[in-house]
Amino acid sequence: MFGNNAATILVVHTGGLGDLVLAARLIEGLKTGLGRPIVLLLRKPFLQVPELFPHPPDQILGLDFEPHRESFPTDVLRQQLRQLLATLQDLHVDTVIAADLQPTWLSWFLIAALSETKTVASTASTFPRGLLPLVIKDFQGKKRDFEGPVPQPDLHENQRYDLLLSHLKCPPPDLKSWPKPTLDPQLAAQADVAPGKYVACFPTGAASTLAKRWQPENYACVLAGRLNTESKLLLTGESSELGALQEFKQAFSQDAEHIRLFTGSAADILKLAGLLANSKMYFGNDTGPAHLAQAYGVPGVVVFGGGTWPHYAPWGSGSVGVVEPLGCFGCGWDCAFGRAYCLETIPIEKVREAFELSLSSPLAKATVLEASAGPEFDQAFLAKTAASYKLSHQERQQRFDAALELEGQLQFPVKHSQWPQPVRAKEDTIDRLEAVLSNQMNALQLVDNALKAFLPEAGIAVSGYEDLEAGLRAKLARDQQLADKIQDSQTAFEEGVKVTAHRVDQLNLRMVEVAVAAKERLALLEKVSAEVQMLTGALDDARQQLNNAGEREKGQMARIEALLEGEQTLLAEVVKLREETLRETLNRHWKSRS
Repeated sequence: MFGNNAATILVVHTGGLGDLVLAARLIEGLKTGLGRPIVLLLRKPFLQVPELFPHPPDQILGLDFEPHRESFPTDVLRQQLRQLLATLQDLHVDTVIAADLQPTWLSWFLIAALSETKTVASTASTFPRGLLPLVIKDFQGKKRDFEGPVPQPDLHENQRYDLLLSHLKCPPPDLKSWPKPTLDPQLAAQADVAPGKYVACFPTGAASTLAKRWQPENYACVLAGRLNTESKLLLTGESSELGALQEFKQAFSQDAEHIRLFTGSAADILKLAGLLANSKMYFGNDTGPAHLAQAYGVPGVVVFGGGTWPHYAPWGSGSVGVVEPLGCFGCGWDCAFGRAYCLETIPIEKVREAFELSLSSPLAKATVLEASAGPEFDQAFLAKTAASYKLSHQERQQRFDAALELEGQLQFPVKHSQWPQPVRAKEDTIDRLEAVLSNQMNALQLVDNALKAFLPEAGIAVSGYEDLEAGLRAKLARDQQLADKIQDSQTAFEEGVKVTAHRVDQLNLRMVEVAVAAKERLALLEKVSAEVQMLTGALDDARQQLNNAGEREKGQMARIEALLEGEQTLLAEVVKLREETLRETLNRHWKSRS
């Protein structure tokens, strides 16, 4: 905890290992340029990463939830957000910096809830729909946006952080290698490696992005003949990837004796850092360990696809990237073709060349080797198909967000099985049509694969793709018809919502009618009570007259009093009976309403 009046800068970053390694540049620039307390809010599995920074933040907060996985404001999420806001208010946060390339809804929520803070970001993202408006409404926040420069689409993350620092009038930090941790002897013995005598290899990468992997057999081809007792291969990955790494090891039939395995969880990040920092070289896919190795000045090779290129291109000394530019780059790993051609077609020879370059020039500036795409790839067609797929995905997401917001406003049940039957039927129709569209895309992919296999044997010229393009255009036209049907289903869905709203209005009118009837019956009850009061007054008068009649009429007076008391009892029973009848009538109306 800082001083009572310390104004704190909150940096929000929900990225993974590689994102946080690059964000160390931002933290260092903020600490040296502003000289104020820095609090870093990140996902709890990566709490250990900032401890490795040359200039770590003053305080690290871990999220109890995964912002990327939240889609509806549950009671659990609301409670977690309340606790987070209470913690931040105690820290006297006056500036919120969204450090992600694409900030999640959480960053926008925080600036809406902490309405007096300064907001800073460098992103092209806009205010998200869906979950965000609902949680802002729940916490009575005010919709706000971030201030700051919008980065160019092809800007590297290091340059984007420098752009953000420049906006805050902070000089960019001097890039230097991180202090190298000592390799734990027990860990070295467990992995059976010695410092500087092994290549750290991570051939699997993020389990959530399976397409982001170069083929295992290609790694074996590049490393063939390079492994020995003085240069072992250490395969690293998450514990859940142990089976995949063991299968990968089998590709090294002759060099298997020189291969070692190390797997772990988020709790083992410090161990992974020691293994990477003390390796002679790294080799793998574009994942977090590649950036962590570069931070320690370890040379190596990264095989890149087009999902996020070139935001995470190689940047460390002796690092070489290999990429094959295609027209569909920038998909965010949501591939329109169901498979990553951008990785599958990278030639082994080009990666082997990068490996030799990194070995011979470990201190050279980071560089990229580009492989040339073959004639079978029509770049314009790839770009157009990817753009159409991306647009379709965005439209679907917009419909989902709109339905989610409507669900929150009308308090519809969350479960699909509890939706009104007309709405559920329309949603099922949309799902069926989208399944048909997916089958059409798969059919296109099969045709494309078959043609690629046929062309070399038949010797057909590249111009033969004009017929394929015409056929694909016809397929796209039919797909557009399917998209139109989906749109019609969406319209029907909206009509169903209108019908439901009309029924709600009718129920409200019925409630008003019941309330009027109840008011009338209460007025009747008040009238009966007034009559009882009049009879009671008459009884009092009669008693006074009997008292004045004298002793000679006491017997007669007693009989009259008995008669009047009987009348009063009868009237009380009548009143009680009417009250019970009215109460039963009201109960029946409310039961029928509920």
